[in-house]
Amino acid sequence: MKARLSIPRYLPAQCILFVLMLQTASGQQWERVHPDYPTDDITALVHWNGDTVFASGYNNMFERSTDGGAIFTSILKQSVAYSYLAAASDGRSILLLPSPSYFTTTEINDTTNIFLFSFDPASNEMRRISVPLPFAFSTGRLAVNLSANSKCIAVMPMRRPLKIALSTNHGTTWEIVTPPDSLGQYGNVHFRDRQHGLIVCNSVKDINYHAYITTDGGVTWTKVPDVSLPIYSY
Repeated sequence: MKARLSIPRYLPAQCILFVLMLQTASGQQWERVHPDYPTDDITALVHWNGDTVFASGYNNMFERSTDGGAIFTSILKQSVAYSYLAAASDGRSILLLPSPSYFTTTEINDTTNIFLFSFDPASNEMRRISVPLPFAFSTGRLAVNLSANSKCIAVMPMRRPLKIALSTNHGTTWEIVTPPDSLGQYGNVHFRDRQHGLIVCNSVKDINYHAYITTDGGVTWTKVPDVSLPIYSY
């Protein structure tokens, strides 16, 4: 069957059923590899290696498939049920962004700043990584953009003024980068490495989204010409 990509602005909240598919070389044909799967709770899919993929979501959902998505099994057995609003891989671990809306003072003492969970697929161990940026809330949920690869982790709360936390050592230390003042508070960020980054964000001057790139680690940003997306188009 032919695939038509249509991504709502708040995809996790609008999903009803989920099917994991594999794309052929042509990019037009898709093969269904997972049966209908209820995903009102799924927030992210992260490819690890080979046929291994992880799925995160609300209500303590964190699952792993080692057969290309045919079967998913739950990983977490902890009694405290978190919700994971985003997930990414830095090549060493799966990074999970938990929601503070489910926390109590007995579970997490510090709900002031962002933190991530880092899951090691080899040992099945989870550790906590602190990020020196404040939480951001939107309609009762944590609104933070997370991206990662083997060279850089980027974390950006959806609040003004925008700040981006970057780590090149898998979350051991962080540096803070400031995007252009003209940007609003809703968008996405990705850094290929510590120097080269991209941000797509709404503007405080109009209703459109704009793209900016940096090649010097966020010291300066250049607006990508001829990129102006309607606010609900991505």
